[in-house]
Amino acid sequence: MADARGGLRLRLAAIGAVWLGVVGAASAVPGCYGRNCDSSLDFWGDDPGEGQMIDDVTWQSNPVEGGWLPLPGNRIWVIKPPIVLNRRHRYILPYVSGSAAPLDAGANFTVGSGNGTVIVPFPNGEFWVQNTTCADYFLRVQLEVLPGDDDDGGADGGDGGDAGSDPDAGIRDASND
Repeated sequence: MADARGGLRLRLAAIGAVWLGVVGAASAVPGCYGRNCDSSLDFWGDDPGEGQMIDDVTWQSNPVEGGWLPLPGNRIWVIKPPIVLNRRHRYILPYVSGSAAPLDAGANFTVGSGNGTVIVPFPNGEFWVQNTTCADYFLRVQLEVLPGDDDDGGADGGDGGDAGSDPDAGIRDASND
């Protein structure tokens, strides 16, 4: 009987030691390590070479095959492309990757969503993209503006009509495709 109690005590001591080791290790490792969750703010689109036009109404922050913008945890990019100033957006499409060169072998990219790419538009056409997670990504943004929706009443030279009263004017209904 004494041997049975001694074996039980030894097993309980071993379980307790393992439990203390696991709890101690988990307590020592923070959810966000180092400084990867420090917030930062940066600007893109003001200077020459920061983005380029794809066509008359579409702008990209960088080519898909080029170096993407670093998007570490809690980073805000204020995107200021000249095409969008005082024009309404048709869409803002962020892409994210774990690699700055996502077309390289073994790399990939996807459309950004959720807390990794929170988009906040401003009335003047600028917008920001924020990574509210602690994960590190790389970012590419493509956006399209509505044609002729600028501050001079429209690029087509018409009288302006009442196009400004319909917020969906010029947007194609994809459900009919």
